[in-house]
Amino acid sequence: MGVNGSLPALSVNNGGQYSGLEPALAQELVLRLFGTNVQIEWVDVSARQRETVLVSGGADIMIRNSELLPERLTWGEWSGTFYFIDGQRLMVNAASGITDYPNLSGQAVGVQAGSPAETVLNDVAATYGFTVQPVTGVPADLLNALVNGQVSAISADWTTLEALRVTAANPADLVTVGELLTSAPFSIVVPPTQTAWRDDVDRALIEVINDGTLLGLYQANFTGTLPPTIEFIFAPIDGAVVPVAPPPQQQAAVPPPADSPPNVGIDQIAAPTLVPTETPLPAGAPPIVGEVPVTIFTAQNQLRTVRIIPEGDSFALELVRLGEVVYTGRYRVSEDPNRWNNPRNSSEYISFSPTAGDTSLGCGRAPDISGFFNGATFEGRVGC
Repeated sequence: MGVNGSLPALSVNNGGQYSGLEPALAQELVLRLFGTNVQIEWVDVSARQRETVLVSGGADIMIRNSELLPERLTWGEWSGTFYFIDGQRLMVNAASGITDYPNLSGQAVGVQAGSPAETVLNDVAATYGFTVQPVTGVPADLLNALVNGQVSAISADWTTLEALRVTAANPADLVTVGELLTSAPFSIVVPPTQTAWRDDVDRALIEVINDGTLLGLYQANFTGTLPPTIEFIFAPIDGAVVPVAPPPQQQAAVPPPADSPPNVGIDQIAAPTLVPTETPLPAGAPPIVGEVPVTIFTAQNQLRTVRIIPEGDSFALELVRLGEVVYTGRYRVSEDPNRWNNPRNSSEYISFSPTAGDTSLGCGRAPDISGFFNGATFEGRVGC
């Protein structure tokens, strides 16, 4: 089992005893996949070793704070379900009453000087009425600015904040709060070509999510509140985070179009009832009204089903995997009216061709949608 071993809250190796969200999740998955009496051999994996360990077979599973990016596709087979989403949040004093960015009006927020987090924070400071106070030096200096009262909050990646918190004299006095300003979804990875094993792990992970176990692991390992963005892990279709997510209602599978390659084990679901969009989309947008199914093929030749949903001046793309909606990305038009970008994840985009949505051309037409979504490059046909 490949893990980090040195990142508080996520994975810590204390003399061979592992704690944190990722080792706890690993133990739960092994229990569900193999039952009891299975001994886990832990392998501490550095950031640079991740690809080597997977390709060489040094780990059967890697649960080690890894975001799927296009250049990482060769590492192995990636789960289509996220177990954690890192990103820029806030850390505050627990007694402050601050729960999110709107509570910071008229106050100062500390951030590491010259870091990407400073740029992101500057972009939203005017909206919420707070001032950005860059802090020079090492991350510990950022923590000291909060503890010493120089700022009302500090902002950095969630995992960075938790790592800082445990070094404080009184860790219980500090909590992480607020929505994610950026997002880096973490996936589980297994060695290359082991797609059946990847799907088994995915099914176990979905089970851990749906019965509320993963939420319990979050609550046991992280302070403060969970960000609303996490809701699409615990509630696959938009909705509030609930203590225990009820098992999803099974939906009937439908076969792929006759001209599609064979399904590789990813269930598909029937297209939902069409619901007209409430607000006209910008000029140049594809003629898509209501929820439309799309069968896409990733760079790994995986067949997946997604749904395109017009939402005001944007599109939502929902990934359907193993009969579940497991990921939602929202996209807004860029300077090119045929290219739509995800403002929360700069690596994600979708592009439409002029024929997108024209089902009169049949499902044998050339692909009319492409992009990078849910950690994979893809192309597909709208409405097929």
